[in-house]
Amino acid sequence: MYQLSQYSLLMNHTYLMDKGDTTMSEIYNQAEDNQIAVKVVKDTSSSFDTMEQTSSIPRPIFPPLIPENKTKHPWNVITEAEFKTRMQEIFEMVASALKSTLGPYGASTLIESMGTYHLTKDGFTVLKNIHFNNRTDNTILNTILTISHQMVMKVGDGSTSSIIAAYNFLHRLSQSDELKALRPRDLKQYVNQFVDVATQYIQANAQQLTDENFLDIVTNIAKVATNDDKTYTNIIHDIYEQCGRDVTISKAMSDTNEPSYEIKDDMFYIDASYLDRIYCNTDNGTKVELKQPAVVLFNFTLENKHWDLIKIMNAAIAKSDATGQRQILVIAPYYDDQFLDRVKNDINRFRAWYQQQQQQAGAIPFPMIFGKAPFFKAIQRDIYDDASAFLGNTIINPMDADHLLETLNTLNGQQVQWNEYDQAKQTMQPEAFEQFWGTRPVPENPEEKVNELLEEVSKRFGTSEQILMTNKTIEFTGLTNQDANMIKLRTDIARGDMEKELAEVENLRYISKDFIAAKERLSRLALKSATIRVGGNSELEKKMNDDALDDAIKACDSALRYGINPGCNTAIIQACMPELNTRLSEQEPIIKTIADIAYESFLDVVQTIHKNKDPKVTRESVAYIVENSAMDNRCYDLVSETFSTDIINSCRTDIEILRSAIAIIGVIISSNQYLAADIKN
Repeated sequence: MYQLSQYSLLMNHTYLMDKGDTTMSEIYNQAEDNQIAVKVVKDTSSSFDTMEQTSSIPRPIFPPLIPENKTKHPWNVITEAEFKTRMQEIFEMVASALKSTLGPYGASTLIESMGTYHLTKDGFTVLKNIHFNNRTDNTILNTILTISHQMVMKVGDGSTSSIIAAYNFLHRLSQSDELKALRPRDLKQYVNQFVDVATQYIQANAQQLTDENFLDIVTNIAKVATNDDKTYTNIIHDIYEQCGRDVTISKAMSDTNEPSYEIKDDMFYIDASYLDRIYCNTDNGTKVELKQPAVVLFNFTLENKHWDLIKIMNAAIAKSDATGQRQILVIAPYYDDQFLDRVKNDINRFRAWYQQQQQQAGAIPFPMIFGKAPFFKAIQRDIYDDASAFLGNTIINPMDADHLLETLNTLNGQQVQWNEYDQAKQTMQPEAFEQFWGTRPVPENPEEKVNELLEEVSKRFGTSEQILMTNKTIEFTGLTNQDANMIKLRTDIARGDMEKELAEVENLRYISKDFIAAKERLSRLALKSATIRVGGNSELEKKMNDDALDDAIKACDSALRYGINPGCNTAIIQACMPELNTRLSEQEPIIKTIADIAYESFLDVVQTIHKNKDPKVTRESVAYIVENSAMDNRCYDLVSETFSTDIINSCRTDIEILRSAIAIIGVIISSNQYLAADIKN
């Protein structure tokens, strides 16, 4: 703290200041009152600071020092009133930022992140990149973001509609004397009852996709999701046309400006990798390509003792392959260090021999290739087992391995005895042989049993016309040894697992990773997958196309699973109208009031879409359009300005938009205080 020394303001050009209770801001105010400007100069010769008069002007050269930060929060508790006020303020700001992106005439947002720029009109992407400078405000924002992310994971997008609807719902909720009088717990229960009634209506009126109409429907959905981008709409159409409704579609960035797609039919893959890059023989040393190899699958960690199994496999291949060129692919989840040392020694020994024989460089055709497919999750083990059904082999488990090793050791002992007996008999005179061998029994020639063991080992081999290995996946194509009955059984199991996860999703209101994994597994079993490579004239355009394509893929998938409704939240608005939703007409007055508020809130969403095209559009005209759309079960096409049945979205999208909006509202109305980790004002 500083205090001006006596007479300093009136008598001198240089002023001494002693430590006191007066702040620097007060000093500057005194100086301003006396029409002088001052600056602080540190005097190192004393304990005083020096102030110099610089001119006779009304303002100081330098701004007043910032007073000490006396936070208004002496602890980390933010009370109910302040917390709800801040939540509503943040909510309003977020909704305002998202409004401009909504609908076919929505504007794109330029986002700066880590020195790069990203242009998008994807609402969730915009939401993810919003942040505040206050920890508490960011916590509120992250609550909205978390709820929206759950929805995006399920259906692609809809976060903008849910947030705008939720904001307007809260605004109208605060104006309802009837609802404000309810306790938060009771209000939340009534709101959830309305959601259940509305959800039942949306599900009951959804149109399910058939094998005959699904192609046209997913094409329309892709058209809407990509903002009428004909290139990507046509790509999605072609993929579903060629592969059917069970195809799994993924995306990647194209190396060129032009978008493209790749379909892989009759191909099964597992999440695995080659054990050593030295095996790579194509694509500039990044991939391993094998033709009709013998494939052996282990479901346990291979240890040093299991190297003898490798010898048996080599012997089995040597016996069955007259050309001596057939390779063996061994895949196991893990390898211990001693086994890896044996693999490295084998690699080095064969490489040295091959280079000596060929006297030339190039890819080395190793007779034995090792791959690694770790079981980090149960679903990975299931997919591993699926691979055996397609390859037509039997997975070697620890008990099976021990049995083979025990048989091998027994045969090795018999072979030693037989070799000793046979050599002695061949080289000794009869009298000497009888004296040497004595009364010991004649050992059994193990040759036949060795052949039986090799044949038994060969039963563990599977094959595929071609195998492509990368550092992430192993792809099997040309699967000619499929066990059809086993594949059907495993497909039924996978579908059951997916439906089980789906039921849990309905109860818990979130999409689980297990559901996604089960669905992907089912698609792998169908042997159909496609990859869309996103193009663009710049990285900015590529990222924008990537956002839209991601929404389209998820929306199409959701429609195939749950059915469709008219777009533009028409099904939600229908569910809020007692004249259409008979279940709603049977509810008590409070729920009907909530339905009215929901109707007006989603009408606000539609109005925002129309305002992005025509800012002068009136509430009355939008209401007329919405009511006609709801009554006719159609959607108003803002581009052609006609009512259309082609503007559609997934039934699940409407449900998740509604649930997401209500989830956000539930957080706000049920929160009574906030305990912050750190409060910065």
